[in-house]
Amino acid sequence: MKTAPRSVGLVADDLTGAADAAVGFAEAGWRTEIVLDVAALASGTDSDDRPVLLAVDAETRHMGFDDARSATATVVSALRTAGAERLFLKIDSTMRGSVSAQVEGGLDSWSRSGAPATAAVCPAFPAHGRVVVDGELLVDGRPVHLSPAADDPVAPVTMASMSVLVPAGTRASVEEVGAVPIALLDARTDEDLEGIAAVLAEVEASVVAVGSGGLSAALATRWQVGAASTPQPTAPGVLFAVSSLHPVSRAQVAHVRSRLGAHDDLVLAPDELLADAAAAVEVFASEVAEALARRPFGALVLVGGDGAAAVLRRLRAQRVVIGAQVLRGCPSGAIAGGAADALTIVTKSGGFGDPTTLSTLLDLLGTAAQPASLTSSSSKERP
Repeated sequence: MKTAPRSVGLVADDLTGAADAAVGFAEAGWRTEIVLDVAALASGTDSDDRPVLLAVDAETRHMGFDDARSATATVVSALRTAGAERLFLKIDSTMRGSVSAQVEGGLDSWSRSGAPATAAVCPAFPAHGRVVVDGELLVDGRPVHLSPAADDPVAPVTMASMSVLVPAGTRASVEEVGAVPIALLDARTDEDLEGIAAVLAEVEASVVAVGSGGLSAALATRWQVGAASTPQPTAPGVLFAVSSLHPVSRAQVAHVRSRLGAHDDLVLAPDELLADAAAAVEVFASEVAEALARRPFGALVLVGGDGAAAVLRRLRAQRVVIGAQVLRGCPSGAIAGGAADALTIVTKSGGFGDPTTLSTLLDLLGTAAQPASLTSSSSKERP
């Protein structure tokens, strides 16, 4: 294997995706941070002797092609300046949003004079039912455009062919990685992703890895450098902030509210998408910040990438230091800086899990001393 990199840059299309892709590195012993302001990359990270993964949410999922390409290129350039030796582009495992633009923007900025960058693209995340078979993206055995991803209110997916979703790409075998500009790879299993990661560990740094949390976890293991991280216990008292309207998230909200009974206002979740989605998430973020200011919580669970990013902006957080997964698909970390400094957070993408996932998190994060309902100290209703 080539010498393992000491610094990896990760660019994500939304915040929960950044955490999903970063947590595998934390669990493999890397110092792992989500940097919430690109300008802060210049200040470096806390000093220790571990290799570092620096992740940035470029918020590109809902951008048009040109904006997404430019935004990705800008973040990649900043990560390179900060010392990144390898690059991972985290894309949505159901190919929602501006994936093709993200890939092209990443290649624009990662290319060096005389050494143009190439990409290996595989969005598969078998643990969550997302696989690529014969160039088609399937979710729970069905083409992605027949899954809930087709009904996404902002970035619906209307086709399953990877060659159509990434027009500049070429269907390829893993042996062709680096030989074609953008290789579109199949993966049915975690073992297939391990095979892709093994090849990526051997090729030149000019090859950009493009995928979801499935591929990033395989790469982190391949580049493993230290003792694995373990989840840290948190103080009891959990606030759930669910901005996702995915059907999976709605079922999870209903289940955990039934568990909480009279304290169901500890789950902040909009009931429907407002006409101005951007304004809606900012209102949602204000409600979450107000709830955190009224009384202490041991943990904040953020479900949905747009809302999670808005909440962290409202709290003036600077970074999130990633720890380990509480559940599969539910990374934990600690906020650094701002009004909620040191607060434990857990993030979850809207479509991950089953109806009991939030209830399970409630149990794992501790409910024995769950604080009183929000309405005990405020008459404000949940959104």
